[in-house]
Order: sequence, then C-alpha cells, then structure tokens
Amino acid sequence: MFCQWGTVTGIRGVRPGKGIEIMPSQIFTQAGGRDGGDWNNDPVLGDFSIGAKANLSSSFTVEGTYNPDFSQIEADAAQIDVNSTFALFFPERRPFFQEGSDMFRTFFNAVYTRSINDPIFATKITGRPNGTSFALLTARDEHTPFTLPFQENSSFALGGKSTSNILRVRQSLGEGSQIGILATDRRIDGGGHNTLASIDGRIRLTQQLQVEFQAIGTDTEEPDDISITGDMDGDTFDGGKHTRAFDGESFKGRAGYGSLEYNDRRWSFDLDYWEYSPTLRVDNGFQPNNDRRQVSGFSAYTHRYDDHPVFSWWSPRWGWGRVWSWDGQRKDEWLWGGVAMSLNWAQTFVELSHMESNESYGGTQFNGIDSWDIHCNLNPSDLLNGGFNLRTGHRIARGDLVMGKEHGANVWMNFKPIDRFLCSTSWNWIESENAYTGESLFRGYILRSHWSLQFTRELSARLVIQYNDFSESWDADPLITYRINPFSTFYFGSTRDYAVIDPENDGIESWRLIDRQYFMKLQYLFQL
Repeated sequence: MFCQWGTVTGIRGVRPGKGIEIMPSQIFTQAGGRDGGDWNNDPVLGDFSIGAKANLSSSFTVEGTYNPDFSQIEADAAQIDVNSTFALFFPERRPFFQEGSDMFRTFFNAVYTRSINDPIFATKITGRPNGTSFALLTARDEHTPFTLPFQENSSFALGGKSTSNILRVRQSLGEGSQIGILATDRRIDGGGHNTLASIDGRIRLTQQLQVEFQAIGTDTEEPDDISITGDMDGDTFDGGKHTRAFDGESFKGRAGYGSLEYNDRRWSFDLDYWEYSPTLRVDNGFQPNNDRRQVSGFSAYTHRYDDHPVFSWWSPRWGWGRVWSWDGQRKDEWLWGGVAMSLNWAQTFVELSHMESNESYGGTQFNGIDSWDIHCNLNPSDLLNGGFNLRTGHRIARGDLVMGKEHGANVWMNFKPIDRFLCSTSWNWIESENAYTGESLFRGYILRSHWSLQFTRELSARLVIQYNDFSESWDADPLITYRINPFSTFYFGSTRDYAVIDPENDGIESWRLIDRQYFMKLQYLFQL
C-alpha cells in the first residue's frame, strides 16, 4: 500500500456495505405485588423481538420492528395534575419513534407517537432527497388509547387493536420558508376510524418578518361499543348534538392556526390565532381540549449591552389574550407584563412577571384571577447549576369550583463533582386554600432525583428515586447498563414502588414494597 498527498492506493477486494442493520433483542421480566398483606410473585416471562434497518441510499431509509420491546428503561417523571382537568403530555422515549421524529412536528401536536401504545409491529420509511423530506409510519397496536378532548376537560379510554398510518411530506422553499402536508389514519378493529388531513407552512416575508399557518380537517367514526367509555354514558358535547360514549356516531372537525411574527435585534412581536371545533378529534396526535377560539399577542423590547459590569441584556415584555367557545361565549381573557434580564455573573437569567385574568369555568364566572411569577436559571460552573420558579396568586380550584389562593415552587439542581458522576434533583410543590374562608383545598409536592455513574466507557449505573406526596408513595428504579455501542447493550434493572400500609400483625403504619419488577434485556446490532 502506498499513500501520497492523502490518496490511498493498493487496496483491493473491498466492497461497500449494503447499509443493512439487524437488531434482535431478548427480555426477561419477573413481577411481584402485594395483595392485601400477602406478597405474590408472578412467573418469569421471556419475550423476543427483532428490528431491521436498511439504508437504501444516503437519502432513503427503511426500518421495521416486530414484537418490539418498548418498555420504559426509565419511568416518566411524575407531573402535578391536582388542579388540572386535561390529559398530561409525556415525551416520547422509545428509540424507534424518537429517530426522525422532527419530521412529524407541526404547530399542532397532530402526531403524538405515544398514542401508539403497545405495537405488535411498526415500519417507517424516511427520505430527504434535495429540498424535500418525507416520512411514512405504519404500526399495529395491541391496546389502543383514546384521548377525548372537550371544552373544559379530557377523558381517556382504552380499546382493542388498531392500525395507524401516518404520512408527512415537507418541501423547503429556501430562505427559511417551507410548506408541508400531513395525513394520519387510525382504523379500529371491529369498526371506527379517525382520519386527519393537514397543510402547514412558514413563509419568510423579510429577514425579520414571517407568517406561519396550519389548517386541519378530521373525519371521525366512533367504535360502536359503549363499554369502552362506560363512565361517559349520558354525557354529551357540541351543544348536545353528540354523545361522549362510543356509540358509532360520525362527525367531522377542523382546526386552524395563523401567526404573524417579527424579530430583530431589539423588537419582537407575535400575533396568533387558534381555533378548534367541538368535533375535532386527533387520535394519532395529542389534543386535550377543543370547542375553542383564541387570539393572543406578545411583544418585547430587548436592550443589549456591549460592555456592562452587571447586565448582558434586559427586556420588558407584555402579552394579552382572549378565548371564546365555538358558539361565541367568552371563556377567558388575560393581560400580563414582566421584565427579563441576563446577568454577566454565572450566566444568570431572571424573569419577573404579573398576570391578571377573568375566566368562565364550570358555569361560574371567576374575576380577579392574578399571579406573580419569578423564574431564575443559574450556571456558575460545570460543578453546579440549576434554577427555580416561584409563583403566588389567585387561581380557580377546579375540583372545588371556588377561587383559591395558590402558591407554588419548582426548584432544580444538577451536581457534577467529577466527569463521570451526575446528580439531577427537582422539587415541585403546590398548595391552595379557599380565598374567602382559608380552608385548605390541596397541597403536595413531587421530589425526584436522578443519579448516574459511568464506571468505564461500557459500564454505567443509574438510580432514580421519586417521592409523590399527593399519593404518599415513592419508587426507586435502579439500572445497570453494559453498552458495547449505542445499540448493542445489556440492561439489568428493577422498578420498586412503596406506599404506607397497615400491617395486620401490629397495626403500625410503615413503608412497604407494594409492586416490584425485575427486568433483564440483551440486544445486539448486526451490521451487514
């Protein structure tokens, strides 16, 4: 072999790879739980899955997986929902759906891959030739979830098998402009479907000014099985035109978004319009409410310093909004203002804001809602960084349908004393009392800590501990990982849930393990 000026000669018999990857995996699980005072262990279960990926060219990829293990290696962080009537959004963590997920993003959450709950198989084709990008996702789901949006709340139901198809095409128009189409379809075994068609785009008019838009149309046929939504029998929506229960009804819905945005070095503003019809359903997406029209605006002025001993920049900002139901009744309005600043010390960001609003909820008009908020991020060093958010004011206690005096805090911290160790901890707290009587309405917090240690390049350990004061329970999730490469990995871990129970023998409250699961997973990537 001879090399001169970066050119390699004398190599023969080398053929380019076909770009084919095959990844089988085997998982073993063993669960146990407490039934009253007795502990019961389930048998050890094993499951095999396989995935494949073919890079047809530098622009086209085909992926597929059969009987995939989509179990969560790390449980979702708990969210406070004590004063919320809407479904909670949890991020996608499953690698098959994470890869290329940016293709499915639009201004509405029209694609939410966690709506594919327990897939039997899934396939995905992606391509990015020249200025066009496209993706096609097909999945067969064993247990199909339904998030049903209404004007003031969401409902949840779980059905049987379904097949989902999602197609996304996006065309770049240059200079930061693009246009895209989206089509989704979910077919329920035994009858029922939800089909969505959408067009969206971003058009840059000048270097500083742009418009954004999206229009959605949906067609829904409910399953004819009221047992899926049994607790909703008799409830209606859209002014009594339709029942909430799954009784085979068909209806069409629509949604729209338009925005005018301006940004330069000093000034910025954003004027938005959103609408969701009462019959909008986005079964392959995430839409927790409907029956709503909203206009809102935001503006800010930023003053920057080239050489100031304290400030890097500061920015007064203000916003407003108004919401109506689909039939024109005023539901909410707000006005807020604040100031944000960046300090030269420790990369500190601080924002102080105040909001005033009036809202109609549950048939009651609530005036005089207000809130003071302060938000702060600090990054003094690689050793320690974090931040906090404090808020206080008057907000509706939706469960009691009264005005509450509410306080809350969120504190987070990352501690990294050495390169291979990281501890991330957060504390989220909220409390409310009746604004007129002082009676306590709700109170609680969630404390979560994530510890990770990298022993070697391949071997690592992780421990997640979480305490939920609302349910008076805590869980611990240890995990050991041996990683040959990003996809050839061995996992061994456990999930352990604890709660306070009354032992029969002495009647003394104590923390007891109530649910536990061990799991072991081996996956290996073969490249052909």
